Amino acid sequence: MKKKVALTAAAVALVGTLAVGGTLAWFTDTETATNVVTTGNVDIAWFEGNGTEGSEKKITTGNPGMQFGNGTPVTPGQNLDKEARIKNEGKNAAYIRAKIVFLDKDKKVIEKPEYMHIAGTDIKWMPNASDGYYYYNKIVEPGEFTDKIMTDIEIATTANNQNFADKVITVRLDAEAIQSDNLGVTSCKDAFLDKFEKIEDKNTLSYDTETEAETTAEGTTGE
Repeated sequence: MKKKVALTAAAVALVGTLAVGGTLAWFTDTETATNVVTTGNVDIAWFEGNGTEGSEKKITTGNPGMQFGNGTPVTPGQNLDKEARIKNEGKNAAYIRAKIVFLDKDKKVIEKPEYMHIAGTDIKWMPNASDGYYYYNKIVEPGEFTDKIMTDIEIATTANNQNFADKVITVRLDAEAIQSDNLGVTSCKDAFLDKFEKIEDKNTLSYDTETEAETTAEGTTGE
């Protein structure tokens, strides 16, 4: 009988211990640190004017490029005022390159006509004969403009009935921009040729392309 009592007491003691153990709680705390990263972007836009004060405007769908010869056809020896430059409208500094493209009346790319000369290209635009691009040799900060890539389209006096009369030539300006930070290069040309052109997934970089609305010149020799 005493043995049974002892076993019962032991069992009760064990249950009591478990019950006490179940009421214990640890003092704990948690803390979360939130880091906000705001990303930037690369965004460029073409601006053009005719050299007079207040004429420069941003090229948009509603404001296309300048047109010449619609009312009075362009003639040999004529100088067409067209000042064009690029603005960095993004949040990041960028390298910029641009190309001047010539199209025929069917919008097919052609070689630059021998009677047409692009004048006023600033010395900061460095031409590269192998790909036809002009590389701007200065990093363009947010809100800054490049220098002008052109100021005039000159029509030579050598234009004649065979090569110029009743022609419709379109001058299109293409531009590309790429982030200048963290590329590991020190020049615009290296940024595009050593980095951009060799990267298969362009989404790993911040870049932008912009095509100016086309400028058309319709010619006549007056004969």
